[in-house]
Amino acid sequence: MIHVLFLFWTITHMAKKFLPEGAKEPNSGQLWAILGSGILGAMVYTFSDTFWFSAVEAEVYAMSSLFTAVVFWAILKWESSVGQPGEIRWIVLIAYLMGLSIGVHLLNLLAIPAICLVYYFKKFPFSVRGLIVTGAVSLVLLFMINSGVIIYFVQLAGTFERKFVNDMHMPFNSGAIFYFVMVAVLIIIGLIWSQRTGRVIWNTAILGITMAILGYTTFATVIIRSNANPPMD
Repeated sequence: MIHVLFLFWTITHMAKKFLPEGAKEPNSGQLWAILGSGILGAMVYTFSDTFWFSAVEAEVYAMSSLFTAVVFWAILKWESSVGQPGEIRWIVLIAYLMGLSIGVHLLNLLAIPAICLVYYFKKFPFSVRGLIVTGAVSLVLLFMINSGVIIYFVQLAGTFERKFVNDMHMPFNSGAIFYFVMVAVLIIIGLIWSQRTGRVIWNTAILGITMAILGYTTFATVIIRSNANPPMD
């Protein structure tokens, strides 16, 4: 039911955007309209077949929809905190949540275009060219995470492991350990370089990728369980 709470917060956040320009706080009538829209939307989802079919079956879709709801809510929280101290924290949190969600289901990756569009409309004036470029960038980011982080990040660890064990005759896991240490060193170097040179976008990107990888490491439980050699592997 946490899905319903985040859906309520999301709807009320978006409903506040319909307030008259210049209004800082809604009056009593507007407040009831905002709360009513949030309650109505949340209740419709609460008693929908889609929600309950996902909730009662032993599948990944309920947890996946929860991650999607939290990530979209975090996008809106970042959008409302732009220009304030700590706004980057929301982007880092979104990256970590998306990394966690990868271990459940890939549905959450579809929030990447939404993040890019919210960022574009908040930071830049609207133009057709800008909208097309933003869409292209979102697809590139989607491909990078779907292929780079999910597939090749793990495949490279396996390549290093085979090279160290089979060709260099070193102990098991030595290649994987070397690979992860190398990745950690590169991340630290990138963070220090971007911070000292004042490259905020690069620093945020490196932090986001790092948190996505940290979230994705929960998927390592599959490998750890397999190494335990259970009866059903």
